[in-house]
Amino acid sequence: MGVLLNRAALASGIIASGFALNLGPSASAAVPAPARSTLTYLYGVSCTSKTSCTAAGYSDTNPPTLTSLAERWNGTKWAIQHTPNPRGSVFIYGLSCNSASACTAVGYSPAPGGGSLAERWNGVKWVIQRTPNRPSGSIFYGVSCVSSAACTAIGSSGPTSLAARWNGTSWTTMHTPNRPARDGGTYLRGVSCVARTACDAVGFVGDESFPEGSVPLAMAWNGSKWAFQSTPTPPQTNNTNLNSVSCVSKNACTAVGYAANSDGVGTISLAERWNGVKWVIQPTPNPPGEGDETTLNGVSCSSRTACTAVGEFYDPVTSATASLAERWNGTSWTIQHTVNPPGNDVDLFAVSCSSPGACTATGRSFRGAVIGWTSLAERWNGSTWAVQRTPNP
Repeated sequence: MGVLLNRAALASGIIASGFALNLGPSASAAVPAPARSTLTYLYGVSCTSKTSCTAAGYSDTNPPTLTSLAERWNGTKWAIQHTPNPRGSVFIYGLSCNSASACTAVGYSPAPGGGSLAERWNGVKWVIQRTPNRPSGSIFYGVSCVSSAACTAIGSSGPTSLAARWNGTSWTTMHTPNRPARDGGTYLRGVSCVARTACDAVGFVGDESFPEGSVPLAMAWNGSKWAFQSTPTPPQTNNTNLNSVSCVSKNACTAVGYAANSDGVGTISLAERWNGVKWVIQPTPNPPGEGDETTLNGVSCSSRTACTAVGEFYDPVTSATASLAERWNGTSWTIQHTVNPPGNDVDLFAVSCSSPGACTATGRSFRGAVIGWTSLAERWNGSTWAVQRTPNP
């Protein structure tokens, strides 16, 4: 299934154009209306309180070029923020805010000379930061900031893992361990830091025993070096990815993703828990239905006993994907009812909880060939999920 792997391989949407005519005596030539996005995704979200959230992603208001997108929630409504764009398309995949005036968004630009990308919100405007790039190019998929002067971004550079550190002035590459490229490579997809000296990153490594197979990956930063952690693989699976991780302390982390059944029929949700000594698989429920494909893309924990994970599953009744949210109460995971706007497909990519009763999830919703993909945000108030209205470029 590999949702994160395929995010860069996107087809352009259909752009609707209109014309305005002046039928008076001084009629002028038709003037094209401004382009409207038909492909708008919110891949990252970070909330510092229930009245302060930032979401980031990209849109296609200038096809075939994709441009960065940031939106701000002030407790009442979402509003688009102006973001800078380097030459060529821009993909934003990860976001972390440690205050309302300090956020970092990461991704990449595939243009010649491009590579990993970081943009910084200083409370007034977004500014592009210079990031290190390897010769083969690099991509940031996730970022975690414990202060305005301490952020860690992770991703991949070709078939090798990638991590970089922001110290308040510049980004520098960190050394990360890697499996041999012949095994399929080492890839990082999510990161969570609780201190400058305590981060966990997750993803997957290639498994040469299966065609296009993979096994889950976790590595930890102790302030001096990154080191692999042993992660269990669910039985009878051959393609297992961890997409996101959230830590409330260096001894309490939760990672989520998916595992493909070895018989090739569908995928199942996956959650693993770090207890300070080892990672352990936690049973997660899957929506009913034969041949379901279920993926958890994002997770956020506000305490050891309160985590929320979001993603999507294939609904065989509607032949479409539907949003999914699951809640950890310290003992077990349970599925929560989420709202799906009218359309064919709905996906949730990220979630951020400022407290057990205040979570925001973001993603996308397909509204048909004319409207295309639109941004999506849903809010958990402690009792129910509700769709929030989000602007689209």
